[in-house]
Amino acid sequence: MKLSVIIPTLNEERYIANTISSILKNAGTKPWQIIVVDNGSRDCTKKRAQEYDVEFYHKPELKGKKYASLNFGGEVATGDTLLFLDADSIVPAKFDELIEEALNSTGVVAGAFEFEFSRKNKRLLFIEKLNRARYHVTKRFFGDQGLFLRKDLFLQTGGYPGKLMLESAHYCRTLGRLGKLKIVSQSVLTSPRRFLKGGIIPVFANDCRIWFLDILGFSTENLGRAYWLHNERSVEI
Repeated sequence: MKLSVIIPTLNEERYIANTISSILKNAGTKPWQIIVVDNGSRDCTKKRAQEYDVEFYHKPELKGKKYASLNFGGEVATGDTLLFLDADSIVPAKFDELIEEALNSTGVVAGAFEFEFSRKNKRLLFIEKLNRARYHVTKRFFGDQGLFLRKDLFLQTGGYPGKLMLESAHYCRTLGRLGKLKIVSQSVLTSPRRFLKGGIIPVFANDCRIWFLDILGFSTENLGRAYWLHNERSVEI
């Protein structure tokens, strides 16, 4: 297996080095390719990322369009297997071997890892458990779980849909029509920074609002534009 890891970034100087380091440290074999698609960071994201052996693409025209960054990375990837990873995520040990094992399972076309916060308290643990229950039932994964699939299937399906929010969940809906989606039992650790900065209950309530609006068929594009504008202006913690 030749694994290409695609990481979209926007002002991720505090996290990107740890994410890339975890990829290199926790892979069973050296990843074929690590691609960072930057959406116009104004901090030192580029400098931090280029301390490692990565392919760095500066794409400010894709700002606020995470789906487009993911698709660009998938298109330029030369590996036969793709892992899409958020810039504040830590992959588990031998994650690449876990991906290969999952994709070699009968009927499996794609998958993701279990979700877990990198920091803990009672409220975060409650949200973590609710989130796990959601995706175990729906098989619609979020980007912070590390979605993976073969590149030929990525090209066949046209990649992520043009959604400003919940692009991974919508893509899982498409992939689920073609075969099984596997949940790897080991976790990708993701930063709870959104919750710690915006308040655990308010952020969770807003996430639920977006999720239910989407399920009911209402547009979340305005909420998506507001989310990415806020994300760009925020000071990371």
